[in-house]
Amino acid sequence: LGLDVVALRRLRGAAARLAAIPCLAEATVVALLSVAFFRFPPSWAALLGFAVAAVSPAVVVPSLLKLQDEGYGTATGIPTLVVAAAALDDVLSLAGFGVALSFCGLGSRRGVLPDALWADIMGAPLELVAGIAGAAVGAAILERRPA
Repeated sequence: LGLDVVALRRLRGAAARLAAIPCLAEATVVALLSVAFFRFPPSWAALLGFAVAAVSPAVVVPSLLKLQDEGYGTATGIPTLVVAAAALDDVLSLAGFGVALSFCGLGSRRGVLPDALWADIMGAPLELVAGIAGAAVGAAILERRPA
């Protein structure tokens, strides 16, 4: 994607804030409005909120890469920041959608956790840790692979 690794490391906190704050704010506003206007149950409203809050990388990434090729913002790392934030935003939206889906009672009830509210609450952090561990293992494998 042409990301500047040095800029990404320097701006990782800003990328996390740029992804999390707008995503959670938009999902919350959409959820509250859908409860107020459409009388959705809160769990269904959260599903709608996280579905709407997802950023489309097909819109953001090509235009930012074009601007980066033209030299705009490359000194400060802005294209790298926005592309990374768009990816994190989508991950957060998908995670929020999955958590809201489990509260709707429509999520898959497979796995080792029992069918209880505390299991739904603990499922999200466990899935997050498992995802990060899986990504770390995959990155380590790919890093050792010859080019």
